[in-house]
Amino acid sequence: MKEEEEEIVLYTNPISNVARSVKTLLNITSAGKFRTQNIDLFKGEQKQEAYTSINPMGQVPALMFGDKMMNESNSIMRFLASHYSQLHHLYPSDPKERHRVDTLMDLQGNMVRPQFLGAARKVVFP
Repeated sequence: MKEEEEEIVLYTNPISNVARSVKTLLNITSAGKFRTQNIDLFKGEQKQEAYTSINPMGQVPALMFGDKMMNESNSIMRFLASHYSQLHHLYPSDPKERHRVDTLMDLQGNMVRPQFLGAARKVVFP
C-alpha cells in the first residue's frame, strides 16, 4: 500500500490503554505528522453528538485517516501495520503467522481487557 501524506487525527484519552497502543504505532510511523484530539471520558464526551458524528460507536480510540474514519483499536492497528512498511514485521504477511498475531490481539481484546476493566470500574466508580 502506498504511504502517502494524508491528514491523520487520533481521537483518544490518556486513560485508555488501547488508545495508547494505537498512538504508539502512530509515533513510530508518523511522529509529528498526526494530531490528537482528547475526548474526556469522565465528562461523557464520547457519547455526545459532536463525537458520535465522528465515531458512532462512542468509544476511543477513533482514527481519521484522510477521509476514512476507523474505530476499534485492533482494527486500527492492523490497518497501520499493513499500511506502513516499517511495521510490516509486526504483522506478518504469511496467513498462518498472521493468524497467530490476530489470535493474540483478539484474546487481549475479548478476554483480558474486559476482566481488567470490570475490576477497575469497581475501584474508579465505587
